[in-house]
Amino acid sequence: MGLIEDLMANRYLITPSAYYLLVDSYKKDFTLAELIKFARARGTFVIDSAIAKEFLSGKAPAPLEPPPARVPPSPRRLPKKSPPNLENLMNCRKSPLILSRILLTRLSLPNPVG
Repeated sequence: MGLIEDLMANRYLITPSAYYLLVDSYKKDFTLAELIKFARARGTFVIDSAIAKEFLSGKAPAPLEPPPARVPPSPRRLPKKSPPNLENLMNCRKSPLILSRILLTRLSLPNPVG
């Protein structure tokens, strides 16, 4: 019998996530009696992933899940923009009001238009 059938025969339930955590180690690294004794000590008849992880952490010296790989983000360098010169602004097809505001902000002059 498999892990699910063995647990159900003893009136214990297992969640799918816990099943996938335990199935490969069942009958190799632990017995049904050990798992049931562990669950009973926790006061539960449902073996979920938290119980399974806690149970396996006492059995296996290796971590259950490898830590996520942390790759430091590479610094992004933005291309340097040269400030627009007057000739480029005059050739621009924007309204005169927008052009005057652009010029005023570039020249750091107070804005006469409210």
